[in-house]
Amino acid sequence: FLSSFLFFFFKQKTAYEISLGLVGSEMCIRDRYQRRVHGDSINLRMGKVVKCQRKGKGSIFKAYTIGRVAPAKFRNLDFAEREGYLRGVVKEIVHDPGRGAPLAQVIFRDPYHFKHRTEYFVAAEGMYSGQYVYVGKKATLSIGNVLPLSAVPDGTVVCNVEGELNDKGQFARASGTSAVVIGRSEEGDKVRIRLPSGDRKT
Repeated sequence: FLSSFLFFFFKQKTAYEISLGLVGSEMCIRDRYQRRVHGDSINLRMGKVVKCQRKGKGSIFKAYTIGRVAPAKFRNLDFAEREGYLRGVVKEIVHDPGRGAPLAQVIFRDPYHFKHRTEYFVAAEGMYSGQYVYVGKKATLSIGNVLPLSAVPDGTVVCNVEGELNDKGQFARASGTSAVVIGRSEEGDKVRIRLPSGDRKT
C-alpha cells in the first residue's frame, strides 16, 4: 500500500496535461508536437506567439500621430551656419506624445527675411527655458549649442548626431542616450564616435 501511494504521489504528468496548465508567455511554442495520450494519437499546437501588448486585440495596428507636436530636427544648413553662427532662444521645453525625449522649442530670427523661425530640437540635459543657443561653425562648445563634429574635441559627449550632411540628426536621439567623440582622421574631415550601443561609426 505504501509503495503504491508513493507511486501515485510522484506520478509524472504527460505532455497533454502540462500543455493544459501553460498560460501567458509560457505558451510561446510554435512547434507542432506528436504525442500519444491513452493510446490515441493527437496533434498538440502548444500556444501561439504573444503579440506586442500595445497592438491590443485588433488585427490591424495603426499609430495615431494626431497629437504630435513637431518632428525633431535641426534647421536647414545655410550660409550663416556654414560660415558663422546664429543665436536662438529656448522658448519652452515641451513633451511630444509618443516620444521619450522632450523637445526644445527654439525661436530664431531669419537672417534673410523679416520674420522669426520656430525650430524643435531634441532637448539635451541641462537646457532650460530662456536659454540662448548658438548654431553654426563658430558657435562655442556649450550645452544645447549645435556645431559640426570637426569643431568638437575628442571625449565630448554629444547627442542627435547627423549621419550625412544636413540630414537633421539620426543617432543618439532617444531619451537618456548619448554618443562620445573618440577620434578623427589625420586630415580632420572624418570624425569617429561611439554610439549608445557601443558600436563605432565614422
